[in-house]
Amino acid sequence: MSGFVTNEGKQEYINSYHEAMSYLPQPVESKMLNTDFGKVKLYKFQKEETPDKTPLLLLHGKGSATPMWEANLNDFLKHRPVYTIDLIGEPGLSIETKRIKTYMDQAIWLKQVLEQLPEEEINLLGLSFGGWSAANLAIKHPEKIQTLILVEPVYLENY
Repeated sequence: MSGFVTNEGKQEYINSYHEAMSYLPQPVESKMLNTDFGKVKLYKFQKEETPDKTPLLLLHGKGSATPMWEANLNDFLKHRPVYTIDLIGEPGLSIETKRIKTYMDQAIWLKQVLEQLPEEEINLLGLSFGGWSAANLAIKHPEKIQTLILVEPVYLENY
């Protein structure tokens, strides 16, 4: 399972993560969501002009986390609220408590995240591994997904 080797390494990462987050707009919400596979760090960003728009949920690629959206986030916020999460098993502040072994496991914990969002529908955008994760979720549990946007998704030949 994912995790840090030393407490010093963990603290260094957390400090760097928070520094990178300082370049993003201030989130209106930041919390941990419980899933069967661990705790998921969720942020909500929103402009005053767009509270009634269907939000966009961003899924990052491998080896990254929420701060990777710094270059795009302000443009997305012009049009709608934005949620970001740190994917379980990837760098970030989410905490893996049970190994994700299958495609279904990946879809289950993401479905559990969507179920905890108050909106009835969500627009889903995934980049690279996040694109695969978004497609996998849409195939297995499309209930809350209004639109699906995939940017350079990986592993889709397996479908």
